[in-house]
Amino acid sequence: MESVETLSWLIMELGQRGYGADLNCPRSVIWTEPGAFQIDAVYRFEGPTDPADASILYAISSNKFHIKGVLINAYGVYADTPAADLAQTLRE
Repeated sequence: MESVETLSWLIMELGQRGYGADLNCPRSVIWTEPGAFQIDAVYRFEGPTDPADASILYAISSNKFHIKGVLINAYGVYADTPAADLAQTLRE
C-alpha cells in the first residue's frame, strides 16, 4: 500500500496515468467478469481527526478489456459490502 496526500489528488494523478474508468459504476464490466481484472495498486486514506473517516482506493486494470480504472470504498465498518466483496475477489 502506498501513501499519498489526498484522495482527490490521487484520482487526478491516476487519471493522467490512464486509470480513468469509474469501476464503482454497476454497469462496469468488472462487476460481471472480475476474473479479467487485477489490482495494480492499493491506497488507504484516514481522516486527520477521526480514524473511522477512512477510505481505500484500488487502481485496477484488465488486459482483456483494455480498461484501467479506480474502485473506491470506505474502509472498515462503513465499507460498501458489494465493493468490498469485489476487491476481495480480485485479491484472490
